[in-house]
Amino acid sequence: MAIITRYVNTASVGGDGTTNNTTGATAAYATLSAWNSTEAVNLVAAGDSHVVNCEGVAADASSVTISATWTTGVSNTLTINGNLTTANWNTSEYRLSAGAYPLIVNILNVYINNMQAENGVDDNNIGAIQVAAGADLTCNKCIFRIKPQTYTFGNNAYVVDCGTDRSVDLKISNTLVYGADTVGSKTNTTGIRVNNHTAGSTFLHNVTVADCVTNVKDNFSAVTAKNVLSTGGTTADFSGPFNVNSKNNASSDATAVGTNSRINQTFTFVDSANGDFTLAATDAGARNFGADLSVDADLAVSDDIIGTARP
Repeated sequence: MAIITRYVNTASVGGDGTTNNTTGATAAYATLSAWNSTEAVNLVAAGDSHVVNCEGVAADASSVTISATWTTGVSNTLTINGNLTTANWNTSEYRLSAGAYPLIVNILNVYINNMQAENGVDDNNIGAIQVAAGADLTCNKCIFRIKPQTYTFGNNAYVVDCGTDRSVDLKISNTLVYGADTVGSKTNTTGIRVNNHTAGSTFLHNVTVADCVTNVKDNFSAVTAKNVLSTGGTTADFSGPFNVNSKNNASSDATAVGTNSRINQTFTFVDSANGDFTLAATDAGARNFGADLSVDADLAVSDDIIGTARP
């Protein structure tokens, strides 16, 4: 089995993506959309896995739908890597800023790492990433947000929209999800929304969700939340019954779910006003109260969004 590696660089004039050069026939793709439309293939038939590495200072302004033009398998996976190295939104590193949803995942066996994504338009039903009910995405060390601006069209925003009647697992770790400093018509903003599972589960491990109307919403006990810090939800930090295995969560209101969880906490962040929700050394609300997930059977996590070892 081969691992096919391709490159996206927003500084590139566009090439066949086989190098990270910005000019020439072998230059990187200029957008993730160009990569997707050119490279989509039956990975199972080819016996391959595919990795695309993305970088560039300029925002990628083309939305992407990862669809059935790809065929993946358990041993024939698709991995999309950004180059995020910081705990807050970074305009010097690769980011998707496009459409109502810049990134839509409709297939199985997809991995997304170190990615930044935000909507690019003022519209109803916007968000950063949409995951179909039959897509078993695994996501690590990402930032998903609603673009900071004044909104005038529609009141719905779902930063991470996980579909209805999910039939497979969804795993998110070491990820920041937030509503940003939005004003105007967005009166129904949800950070992470899961509308039921018919099979499989959603696992949220070492995730921070902030500043939405409802930060984390689980309608049918489908979400297992561990070490989830939820703060600033104007209606609720956590909403729903959640899975009984949830534990060691923390909220700024009284809604934190699971065993060993902490409610009505005041958190001290490094610079939340500028999107850095790293816990400060002086924090007493959540710091050092997390569970050790390094050998967790569902989703093992041993570091944080910038790679620092943590429980």
